[in-house]
Amino acid sequence: MIQYFKIYIKGMCMGVADVIPGISGGTLALMLGVYERLIGAIKSITPKSILKLLKNIQIWKSEDRKEFNSTLKSIDAFFLVALGAGIFTAVLSTSSIIPFLIMDYTSFTYACFLGLIAPSIYIPWRLIKHKGLPQHLAIFIGLGLTVGMSILMKENASTTVETKPFLQMAGILFISAIIAISAMILPGISGSFILMILGQYIVVTGLIARLKVDILKREINERKLAALKHVEHISTVESILLLGIFTIGCVIGILIMSRIIHFALQKAHDTTMAFLTGMICSSFYVLWPFKESVPEGIDKAQWLKKAGNIIPDMSQGTYIAIGIFATSAIISVLLVRYSIKTEESKA
Repeated sequence: MIQYFKIYIKGMCMGVADVIPGISGGTLALMLGVYERLIGAIKSITPKSILKLLKNIQIWKSEDRKEFNSTLKSIDAFFLVALGAGIFTAVLSTSSIIPFLIMDYTSFTYACFLGLIAPSIYIPWRLIKHKGLPQHLAIFIGLGLTVGMSILMKENASTTVETKPFLQMAGILFISAIIAISAMILPGISGSFILMILGQYIVVTGLIARLKVDILKREINERKLAALKHVEHISTVESILLLGIFTIGCVIGILIMSRIIHFALQKAHDTTMAFLTGMICSSFYVLWPFKESVPEGIDKAQWLKKAGNIIPDMSQGTYIAIGIFATSAIISVLLVRYSIKTEESKA
């Protein structure tokens, strides 16, 4: 049970990362040492394994129960459930806190997360057994590709979100989900950040807010109310359908991408790991704490997806951000050292 509790905690760390537009859940999975297991487990989920579970669902029968448990182990189901529960818990508990910190304390929040990530790059670097020219090239390719995609998407991002009819929204959300979830399991690019750039982050937030108001009768803050305005023409039933379509897109995207990554790790482990390490290094660009000021009359949530990085003036706020970065980096170094010592003691 203790091992699954640890996996649950790691899932919570991934969940927090998934909420932040800038950090990928894949980055945290790689740093926490569960990335390859996660990819392998997702890849093992096939229509055949699902049918096998359904066939032997009568677990009160001895033979069916044994076959059912055997199938669960073959897809590493207990690991996926523990990790998924952690992710789900973190997303629910931080989905309001993290966006608030990013909007109101942008430089401090990004400095904190960048400080936590920077020393942790050493963890995937250690997993590369042979560090030759191909691996070093793969690092630069991964870094260049991720930063290049971020720059390209920023340049083409819009600072407004237009209301669209149901069918058009469904198609856009489905495609956006596939792209975003693929980014989520790739270190370096955040699925939330991709949704922001595609203009769908506020739409998904609005749909969730809509259900909270209509079904749970909950009050929401002003920022969520602003998101709600983008889906006010959509009914409650349509909101449920759109979130369902978004979920289906996420499932399809993660199943496809996990197979691609698993194949790459099997055929060229060190080069693939080096490529992923390069993608993590892009966090220095994506999470750079100091952004361009928000132009007058533009919502900050919409501006952040376009805001460029700047060299800040040495003001009090800058010194505080640097101090937060240094503190987070020291904590991260201690955690990395503890992780390595624990790993070596088990070997």
